[in-house]
Amino acid sequence: MKDSKLNETKSNDNPLQYRSDEGYVDENLRQMQNIEGGGPPKKMILNTLPRPLRILGYLFMAIMAGMGIFAVGVTLFR
Repeated sequence: MKDSKLNETKSNDNPLQYRSDEGYVDENLRQMQNIEGGGPPKKMILNTLPRPLRILGYLFMAIMAGMGIFAVGVTLFR
């Protein structure tokens, strides 16, 4: 039996086959990854949304800001 075959229980010593760091992007696959992921994230402009969604967006941001102010107030005046 030849020793060139890799047994399933043996580890593969080739470091290029698997990259564990998340920042790694294969240059050969960059276009396919951009197509699959929809490209880079885009900034949301609330002024371009319909009125009900715009109101919900501003309401959500106001609630988040209020919660932040409340948390700071509770921490300071405890």
